[in-house]
Amino acid sequence: MGFNLRGMRKSSIDAEIEGVCGGLGEYTHLPVWMWRTVFVVFGFACGASVVVYLAFALCMPDAEGNSAY
Repeated sequence: MGFNLRGMRKSSIDAEIEGVCGGLGEYTHLPVWMWRTVFVVFGFACGASVVVYLAFALCMPDAEGNSAY
């Protein structure tokens, strides 16, 4: 069992800021609220999740498949 990262996209339906957590929730078996909690908790704890979120926001294609790069 492996992950095919080419299928991961931002969510256009469940998007609070950029749709990253919504896209992760659609792609994985974890619910969206759990992804948001992880990013917020680790954001306050060490700030590393802010960098990871920004990387996802820049690199993940949107729901239509268009990427920033």
